[in-house]
Amino acid sequence: MTDIHNRSLYRQATVKDYACTVKVVHPGIRVYDRNRQRIVITTEKDCFLVTGPAGEREVYNEEDFMAGFDFPKDEKSRKKLMKGKLYKIKARAGTGKLWYLRVPSHERFTVYTLSGAVIQGNVSDYSVDHANGDCAICPVGMDGGPDMAKMTVMNGKVFCERYGSL
Repeated sequence: MTDIHNRSLYRQATVKDYACTVKVVHPGIRVYDRNRQRIVITTEKDCFLVTGPAGEREVYNEEDFMAGFDFPKDEKSRKKLMKGKLYKIKARAGTGKLWYLRVPSHERFTVYTLSGAVIQGNVSDYSVDHANGDCAICPVGMDGGPDMAKMTVMNGKVFCERYGSL
């Protein structure tokens, strides 16, 4: 079994360019975040719902969205987006860094998050492609290493689309 709590096994990854779509959603919209296996209810005035190349959906506030995605800053494009229309965009390469550990697809694992969520990795579900295995992921900590307290799970196929092959 892979020890997901062993910091020395983690490797660093950086976002690569990947195509996705975005649409502005208003407060109170329920979005199922399949990667984190939970429902997110939008709370901000205007949130950005980004659908990635593997069909994964995440909600971003405006600051995080503008920092991580290449969106034309001209007024016409912004008005189109704010009307709730779908817009094709690209993630900005090099913006997101994290630490990851790929767990082989035959090994099921569990992560308990700070928010109290329990996330299962490599769940046997024939509708979900795990590629070579899901990843335990952590943000970069103050010491530059993985912040193990903020560990979560990312689907293996989604990880490959966002960060490249494992």
